Amino acid sequence: MSIELHELSDVDYNALRYEIIANIEGEKNHAYIDSEGYVTIGAGFNMHGSGVRDDVLQEFFEINEENSPEIYQQLVDIFSQQYEVDARGNPLPGETERLNNALNAVMETWAEGGDDRPSTFVIEDAGGQTWQQRVRAFFENNLSQEYEDKVTDFIQNHPVMLENVTASQKSEVP
Repeated sequence: MSIELHELSDVDYNALRYEIIANIEGEKNHAYIDSEGYVTIGAGFNMHGSGVRDDVLQEFFEINEENSPEIYQQLVDIFSQQYEVDARGNPLPGETERLNNALNAVMETWAEGGDDRPSTFVIEDAGGQTWQQRVRAFFENNLSQEYEDKVTDFIQNHPVMLENVTASQKSEVP
């Protein structure tokens, strides 16, 4: 048995990369609690740290520290919490409801301040794109390089020698 390698075009590679991440993380247009107890949305966009969080808030909700410092800070406070999960990484009863109630209370206040502002913390279809298309475009435009760097670092620190895999499989053949 041998391993055959196939080269992918950049377009095919990018599509496959996103599909793998979306399959592992899932795609959700609403906030949820991940297995570590952190608020996440989209295709695993962790809202705990400022980088991704600020980009998500701006891109999908048009909220930032400059245009609405009070709303922004209320959301940051919610995202900074670590919610309780069980040994399997599932949120404890009531945690998801507590999270969404808190987020939606802030978003209702946000919506009162202007037309076309969402009143819930949900990524919606917009600009002729479905929410899934928006999430994918956001990933490609904002996070793909970060993921590439992590994968590259992992591979460099965990080298796999395909020759060894092929050789060991050949030695097992009678």
